[in-house]
Amino acid sequence: MQHKIVSSLMVALLSSTAVFCSTSAHALGLGELVTGVTKGTQASGDPDAFIRSALVAEGLMGTALSAMVSSLASKEKAAEYEASMKAASALTDPAEKQAKTEEAQKSAVALINESTSNDAYQGKINKMSSAQKAQLAGAAYNFSLALLQDKALVGQAQGLMASMGANPLNATKLLSVKNAASSLSNQLALGGQLAGKMPAIFKAVDVKAPASAEAKPMELKQVAGD
Repeated sequence: MQHKIVSSLMVALLSSTAVFCSTSAHALGLGELVTGVTKGTQASGDPDAFIRSALVAEGLMGTALSAMVSSLASKEKAAEYEASMKAASALTDPAEKQAKTEEAQKSAVALINESTSNDAYQGKINKMSSAQKAQLAGAAYNFSLALLQDKALVGQAQGLMASMGANPLNATKLLSVKNAASSLSNQLALGGQLAGKMPAIFKAVDVKAPASAEAKPMELKQVAGD
């Protein structure tokens, strides 16, 4: 049974990586997502380190999406998104909390896509204060960094679960790794939907994509939007 769980999730992980295809990675300017290079990653082979790294990547993606929504969407839409994330965070059932968080983040991606669907948003960026541009630059950078981390961890998950699945004593910890890997897989697929938007945002705020998953996140300071 344990082997079947591992095998089915591996298929899902491979599928999610395929969804975030090389075209999307090149659009982001993230060559590492195409080549699969994961320099110096420390989580491979260590389930506890893997789970910690997954939480870091998820947190980075969450704050980046919130900042991009705040920067690009209307005040009303941004407030609605923050309210949905706050409601999700207040839930105590882990599965329900995860589902509501993913649902809210899907709405964030839709908002960002909608807000950048025509050239008018470029004018909005041009009118931003230096602090607002810095927030959007950090959000775009951290969003891309989170995707790099997701890609690295999804690649590690396959081998990690295979090695853990051979030992019945790892059943409980394997479930935690499985859940983390599944969440990363969903996040990677969701993030891919914004890939085509990122180069224009990078250019507008004069920031380059992170070179690797090892890069340090940019500091985000919340500032007023619209």
